[in-house]
Amino acid sequence: MRILMIDDDRYHMEGLAKLLVDAKHTVEFESSVERAAAALKARDFGLVILDIMLPYAPIYTMRETHNGDITGVLLLRDLRAGKFGTRNQNAQVLVYTAQSVDASLPGRLAPLGVAEDAIFEKSGNQLDDLLDRVGRAAR
Repeated sequence: MRILMIDDDRYHMEGLAKLLVDAKHTVEFESSVERAAAALKARDFGLVILDIMLPYAPIYTMRETHNGDITGVLLLRDLRAGKFGTRNQNAQVLVYTAQSVDASLPGRLAPLGVAEDAIFEKSGNQLDDLLDRVGRAAR
């Protein structure tokens, strides 16, 4: 399966990418919102692994980011709205974040098509669960 990983934290993503490649997946890594948007417009992906805590991106207005919207969530919103074209509009998305997953996060992501069991913390011991979820998505 072709997977797009979007994260500015190369340390976490390189290790995960190696495990995914070893499992016979094709992995593309983008570290900025702009480059991720270009990849989503250009290629089909079966799965997107997204860090929602991405740095500020000029494609979003200061108003959007200062209203408390997180850049990765804005990217996901635009993906679902077809802003990057329709080819990946309904792609499966797993969230892999350093943000502590509190009770409010699943509720904010559910309208964007991210189930509660598709949110994983980098700092937790959830890597095996994430890899299992990728395997299920590939079937």
